[in-house]
Amino acid sequence: VSFRAKGGLVVAAACENPQILSDRYKRLTTLGVNFQAHLYDQASWIAWFEGIMRDLLAGEVSLPFEAHAGPMLFSLEKKLRTLDLMVRFPDCANLREEIDSYRVDVSITHTRPEHVQRA
Repeated sequence: VSFRAKGGLVVAAACENPQILSDRYKRLTTLGVNFQAHLYDQASWIAWFEGIMRDLLAGEVSLPFEAHAGPMLFSLEKKLRTLDLMVRFPDCANLREEIDSYRVDVSITHTRPEHVQRA
């Protein structure tokens, strides 16, 4: 999923296996909606994302940059689902001038429950 850094609107979506996009996951690939609207804890996501954008604009982090946002809860079709997010901030010659059109890519994968060995 690609979304605009400013405003969060989803502008592109691709899937390696379209058959897994059942009704419960199709909303993640809907163009023109805010990416964060699918997140259970939107405030935490926005704070995390804006912190990285501030660091990028201040030159404290260089592009391209990739960050693991970790497993996150998504609210999809009235159910909470845990999905793993990897966020990629592509290279940009002049981020300040191109901020309105700058796109961020997010890879979303299923999280696998950890197997716990019982004593």
